[in-house]
Amino acid sequence: MDIIQLPRSRYIWVGFTVILCVALFSNLGLLSLQFEEPRRAIVALEIEISGNYINPKINGFDYYNKAPFYNWLLILFFKVFGSSDEWVVRLPTVFSFLAIALINFRIIRQQVNRQIAIHSSLIFLTASNLLYYFSFQGEIDMFYSLIVY
Repeated sequence: MDIIQLPRSRYIWVGFTVILCVALFSNLGLLSLQFEEPRRAIVALEIEISGNYINPKINGFDYYNKAPFYNWLLILFFKVFGSSDEWVVRLPTVFSFLAIALINFRIIRQQVNRQIAIHSSLIFLTASNLLYYFSFQGEIDMFYSLIVY
């Protein structure tokens, strides 16, 4: 069975990249934090304010439900962008999503060929649940998926 040939035009790839960037980055700050997002942000902010990077707290109480590495990453993003707005809380998720696609491409390219690697990464990048739900939330899930992958 033949695999569908990928377009060779750079304009198509540039267009796809632009559309993907608009889809991923344009609405990060549109909605207020929801579900578990506020908890992630509060824990990271309390770590940053207290300076205690080892013993995370939430409202003064010990918080050991999640490993602190994600909180440290959030603090890094807060410092780099000088803000703790909604879009900054959600950036690690978007970067993790893109990193998984890139790692997937590199691994599959080594094992099979470039065309199949591109197809595989495009399928991942256009999976509706990942693209429309998980990549727009500042949740830990996509980051830990990156670590596991």
